[in-house]
Amino acid sequence: MKNYLKSYRIHLKVLGPVFIGSGKELSKKEYLFYKNNQIAVIDIAKFYLELKKIKKLNSFEAFMLDEHENLGFWIKKNQINNSIIDRCIKYTLDKGDIEETKRRNVMLEFVKDPYGNPYVPGSSLKGMFRTIFLADRLINHSKDYTIQRKQFKEKVFEKETNKKRYLSRNIQDIETKTFRTLHRSDTRVDDAVDDAVNDIMAGFIVSDSEPLSVEDLTLAQKVDVHVKKGAKNLPSVRECLKPGTDIVFTVTIDTSICPYTKQDIIESINYFDDNYNKYFVEPFTAVEYIDDGSVFLGGGSGYASKTAVYPLFDGEDSEQTVRIVQQIMVNTTTFDKKTRRNLHKHEDDLRLYGISPHTIKCTYYHDQLLQMGLCQLDKIEELN
Repeated sequence: MKNYLKSYRIHLKVLGPVFIGSGKELSKKEYLFYKNNQIAVIDIAKFYLELKKIKKLNSFEAFMLDEHENLGFWIKKNQINNSIIDRCIKYTLDKGDIEETKRRNVMLEFVKDPYGNPYVPGSSLKGMFRTIFLADRLINHSKDYTIQRKQFKEKVFEKETNKKRYLSRNIQDIETKTFRTLHRSDTRVDDAVDDAVNDIMAGFIVSDSEPLSVEDLTLAQKVDVHVKKGAKNLPSVRECLKPGTDIVFTVTIDTSICPYTKQDIIESINYFDDNYNKYFVEPFTAVEYIDDGSVFLGGGSGYASKTAVYPLFDGEDSEQTVRIVQQIMVNTTTFDKKTRRNLHKHEDDLRLYGISPHTIKCTYYHDQLLQMGLCQLDKIEELN
């Protein structure tokens, strides 16, 4: 291997269920609660053919048009034999702490490879590192971002009708200053490609994880933990990696364009953790501080774990920082036309709670309340 390439095998241990969506949803007519605390996902095409043999198609077609009934209750009502179900199962997974009810919404699928094995895409892992490195830079080189911080603060309180454009220029300026420092211009390409060409993270190459097993999956319900009112279960359920799962992948660093080292990875994670605990977790008495070496991976883990606004204002007046995040929440979440207020009532975050957002994203696993997406850096092995 060329001597400017440094490769590492990295192990992440899952602490709180991790969700990385495939973009597919399973309706309540495609899965059921089955034997041994399992969820069975059904191959509907096979199931259809089996039902045809026992003359249950008319009942099944009526069921498919009924938006209220779920598959498990229809099977019980029609006394479908378990042997038929067994022949039509695509896969089973642990039901986690989810209880069977008549009212059950869609289940969001975890991303899987062509063989049906769950895995973590390299793009998700690289995004995790990018957030961590950005936070480190903002915290430890805050004077370099004085102008960007001032512009960001001013822009936050301006009205912007297009939510997608809100703060996009300011975020881009901060990312450009942090990562797009190679100065390799090419007049033949547009700005987006030019940004990618000059990004030091082009030299931080992350593989997909090694394949995992469906046995590593559990079903997890979305739980919002309010800073004062406690936990609230929401209808959304997701296939997630279980706590205890080992995520293994490789990182190759092209040191000719990317300055990061093994030590930088470790230190950047710890700086992010300290900032996250200090500015966000502290008011949430129902949730424990995250330990050094903790990272957040995947979807549904919340605003503060995925953005660098708190690191951008690290060391600044904390009340003013909360006011800034509060305004971002107001401007980017749903507006209720009837009450003329933000649907999630973020306008009151600072006054009532002293923190924004006022909920932290969690789920239950074995009756334990855990933060979504929380992992621990377990091991970094040098490969060359």
